[in-house]
Amino acid sequence: MKKNLLILMAFAAVGWVSCSKEDKTVQPTRTELISKSWKMSGLKMTMENVTYNLMDSLETCMADNLYIFSKDGTYKSEEGATKCSESDPATVESGTWLFTNNESKLQIKVESWQFLTGSNAWDIVALNETQLSIKVVVPAQEGIPSFTVELVFSAV
Repeated sequence: MKKNLLILMAFAAVGWVSCSKEDKTVQPTRTELISKSWKMSGLKMTMENVTYNLMDSLETCMADNLYIFSKDGTYKSEEGATKCSESDPATVESGTWLFTNNESKLQIKVESWQFLTGSNAWDIVALNETQLSIKVVVPAQEGIPSFTVELVFSAV
């Protein structure tokens, strides 16, 4: 009888402890969220209140490229399944990235992106497990009015 009572008390204690503990799901950090391979799924430009969807005009050899952000702050873009030229290197570009302005901006230091803003600081529109969306306002220059570029990436 004592043995059965002890077993019953043990089950009750285990049940009480497991019910009393809260499920503490740890949310991933922004660095953990961005640190993966992405494929561009949207490219828009807005100029003088007109928005242009440029994704459909990208050649397949550019639209299937991968954009890889690593936890160590390095960035690279790699050719996807289709290359524009067979002689193109596997890595299209590389550089570094970091969050700025309380992790509300993404600074991508890659020479080919510098023409857009000079600082390469993109506003983060969305960042979650499946999507990265960033935009930047490009200042007016040499007869070209200011315009906004928005890039949307899907996790691979």
